[in-house]
Amino acid sequence: MPLTVTYVRRLAEIVDRAAAFLSQPGDLFTPQHVVLPTVGVQAWLAAELARRLGASAAEGGDGIVAGVDFSYPGSLTQLVMPVTSEDDLWSVDRLTFAVLDAVTKSPRWQGLCRRAGGPLLAARQIADRFDHYHFRRPGMILAWEAGQPTLAPTAEDQAASGRLLAVADRWQFELWREVREAIGQPSPPAREQAGTGLAPERVLVAGLQTVSLHQVELLLRLAEQKASSGEACDVQLLLVHPSPPLRERWAATAPDITPGRLPLRG
Repeated sequence: MPLTVTYVRRLAEIVDRAAAFLSQPGDLFTPQHVVLPTVGVQAWLAAELARRLGASAAEGGDGIVAGVDFSYPGSLTQLVMPVTSEDDLWSVDRLTFAVLDAVTKSPRWQGLCRRAGGPLLAARQIADRFDHYHFRRPGMILAWEAGQPTLAPTAEDQAASGRLLAVADRWQFELWREVREAIGQPSPPAREQAGTGLAPERVLVAGLQTVSLHQVELLLRLAEQKASSGEACDVQLLLVHPSPPLRERWAATAPDITPGRLPLRG
């Protein structure tokens, strides 16, 4: 089944569509996957869905939301290439503790921790940044995997030939390499290249205003994968855009892109 892209004008419009998605028949013991932009949107949407799903009457407010795996854009790699262990060591929560362990072991990171307000705050901020890099700058992370401290490659770069990180930013590469060694598993961008597993029956990605080129590539791959039923994964992308005509105009003038590379800007 192809990737389906739908636009709504306001975030509130995703509620009815999400309810319809979750109301489709299926195995009660198989979780349905909904990818949302933030934990705040998750809390709001779950409360709104509970007013509709399983309620005694329309808008009854006594329903329940169960069997739903809410996650965030960073989880797309795990959907495309499920990890074999119970926990993904590169998830933001696990990554935070890996960073925390690294920054508290060496005195070279004391200044970084002090500026962030303490080791735990520093670890969370850095883990969020690394997680962002994994899915917004996968080409850069693949270069870091190979030991090359490059900035995000652009469309004109050959593989791993992006310009070097500035000296002031080199610490990110060095700390990421320490964390990578401690985790001992390929990073999400490297894991994507290793192969694919069975996909979920369907996935709803809702509430985002934009998706990166890399995320589009992941969604297209997911839509081509087979689920346990033998059918291709049903991937529905529900984007929020206040002006569909403006969106069409931007799409018509968008620059050419190269998979895995950021587009050049004029």
